[in-house]
Amino acid sequence: RPHLVRGDVGVADLRLPGPGLHRPLAVRRAQTDLVWRGGDETWYLDLNKLQLAFTGVPWSAGRLRIEQRFEDTVVRMKHIDIGDVSRFVAGLEQKNQVLDWMRGLRPSGALNEFKLVIDKNWFNPAHYVLEAEATNLAVLAHQDFPGVSWVSGRLSAHPQGGEFVLDSTGGHVDLRQVFRAPLDWQRAEGREGPLAPRRSGR
Repeated sequence: RPHLVRGDVGVADLRLPGPGLHRPLAVRRAQTDLVWRGGDETWYLDLNKLQLAFTGVPWSAGRLRIEQRFEDTVVRMKHIDIGDVSRFVAGLEQKNQVLDWMRGLRPSGALNEFKLVIDKNWFNPAHYVLEAEATNLAVLAHQDFPGVSWVSGRLSAHPQGGEFVLDSTGGHVDLRQVFRAPLDWQRAEGREGPLAPRRSGR
C-alpha cells in the first residue's frame, strides 16, 4: 500500500463513498494539485489550487486539507461557496435536524478560513467544533428563524451551542411573523450566542 501519492488531478462526475451515506457523494467537477500521505489509520490529504463544482459553475476553493486522526477528522478549507454546497446537501437522501434546516434555510454566500474538527460519525456527530469567517451570508426565513442577507462576521459552533460575531454593512432581515416587509439596515455589529451577553446595532 502506498504511503505517498502526489500529482495533478482533474475529474468530472465523480462518485465518492462516505460514512453513513446511502449513496455516494456526487462531485460534478474538480481539479487540483494533490498530495496524500499516511498509513492504515491516520493520513492527510492536501488539495492545492482546488477548483470545485457540486451543482453549478466551478469556483476556487484555494487549499483544502483533510487530516484523519485516530478519533476524529480535521478539515481546513480556504474558501467555500455556500450556495453550491447547500444545493448539493439539499439533494442528499439523509435526514437529520441539521440537513433539514439547511434545506429550509437555503444558505448562500461564502465561508473563508473554514475549520471543522468532527468525530467519525459525520452525519450524526457527538462532537464537533466549527470555525469560519462568513462573508455576505444569506438565508431564507424558515420556521421561527428570520431570513437575512448580506451578513458578515466570525462564526463558531459546537454541540452545546455557538457564537456569531457580527460585522456587516448593508443588508436586511425578514421577520415575516412580525413585519410584512423585510427591514433594511446600514450597519450592524455585535455578538450572538451563549457567550455574548451584549449586542449593539445601528
